[in-house]
Amino acid sequence: MKGEQDSATQQRHAGFWRRFLALVIDFVLMSILIFPLVALIGSFAPESIVVSTPFNLFTTERVLKTEKTEKKNPDGSTTAIDTSLIKATCLGKWTYLYREKKEHTAGKEESSRQLLDPNTNEERRVTTTQNIVIWAIFIYWILMESSRYQASLGKMALGLKVVDGNGNRLSIVRALGRNLLKVLSCLTLMIGFMMAGWTQKKQALHDKITDCYVNN
Repeated sequence: MKGEQDSATQQRHAGFWRRFLALVIDFVLMSILIFPLVALIGSFAPESIVVSTPFNLFTTERVLKTEKTEKKNPDGSTTAIDTSLIKATCLGKWTYLYREKKEHTAGKEESSRQLLDPNTNEERRVTTTQNIVIWAIFIYWILMESSRYQASLGKMALGLKVVDGNGNRLSIVRALGRNLLKVLSCLTLMIGFMMAGWTQKKQALHDKITDCYVNN
């Protein structure tokens, strides 16, 4: 009898893949909802933001030129470096210039991309659409998980709820702590998130620290 009860309790906790799907739903929804605001900022203050659509839809890129160089490494190996100037256009309206560097060493490739000033070719640092979406989704998670719904829209779509150790609704402070600690789960090479796939009560690292659970 006790074994059956423990099994039932275990089944109440949502595993990694359902939680991951809920996250994808949330990011898609928030990216779509935030885009009109981003487009408005991009129209009135184009120098303050890089406008991009969800999943870079309706964005075209053209390589203007590529330079190939090599460098010798201390271990005697050679790294081939491709440096390209790339022109990206979003919705035919917003155009940006990037310097993309790809380094090839012993079959491995590392790449990086910097936004450039189109007049001076110097590196620019401005807000991106992704930055705004990330901030918005964190606020949204905190408010939704501490609300009477106890879940974001993505989790609600899959029948999931976030609860504390007693099975109750999260306070806004606990929801804040849980979501801020997702940064720690990211810094562990995403292992903190993947813990939801093998821990006994399907808790990610940020759940364990704040004593929270995601239930079916």
